[in-house]
Amino acid sequence: GINAEYMGTLVSPLGEYQNLGDNAQPHLTIQFFTELMRQKGIVLLRTEINDSVLTKQDAFHVTNTFLRYYTYPKCFEFVETFNKAPSQFDYHRYLRHMKEDAKKWTDSKKLNKIDIVDKKFTWE
Repeated sequence: GINAEYMGTLVSPLGEYQNLGDNAQPHLTIQFFTELMRQKGIVLLRTEINDSVLTKQDAFHVTNTFLRYYTYPKCFEFVETFNKAPSQFDYHRYLRHMKEDAKKWTDSKKLNKIDIVDKKFTWE
């Protein structure tokens, strides 16, 4: 059966979702297992790359960014505005924040540079 305490999210590139809507393919799956949350205070996480669209570094960055944006109040403001007041969501402010965040994160981890670009996805 399905674990009642399972939570997860599917990740697709924004442009692909804009073009295909609910038919966009998930290229990354993030699963949360909360069975130990109440007793031990931990949540287990599993990230799975579903195809070759994302590299391991991409998946690692997406997962960490997802966690930061849902756990840090300064970042969660973007999530909350996007969901509760979409007409007030400032995409360009968000993009600047994402670029700064990615630079700080990759510099601190000594990883390859992650480019966050503002462009429309084209489906071929």
